[in-house]
Amino acid sequence: LPALGLQPNYAMYKGMVTAAAEEGNLERAETWFVQLKADGLQPDSGVFVSLIKGCYKAKDSESALRYFNLMQGANLKPTKSAYGFLIRSLAQDKEVDAAVSWMDRMVEE
Repeated sequence: LPALGLQPNYAMYKGMVTAAAEEGNLERAETWFVQLKADGLQPDSGVFVSLIKGCYKAKDSESALRYFNLMQGANLKPTKSAYGFLIRSLAQDKEVDAAVSWMDRMVEE
């Protein structure tokens, strides 16, 4: 971004993570996420939801679970969207027992 004469800020990073995740380009979304953190910024739940959704689109339930756990580790309360994309990702990968378990957790909260 600096090469383009742009000073990166939180909104730019969030937009880049979200755009890449929407395309299902998890690698690019992760690169922007790492850069966001390297610049000392803290991701909010929206960034994590975008990443989890990107994992769902990329059919990578393992990474979806990793980002969900990172979100919780950052003391962010998981949103229904975060649970939804995690559960869809697990179900898509035929991890039915895990999906049901996470659905139960969501209902308990």
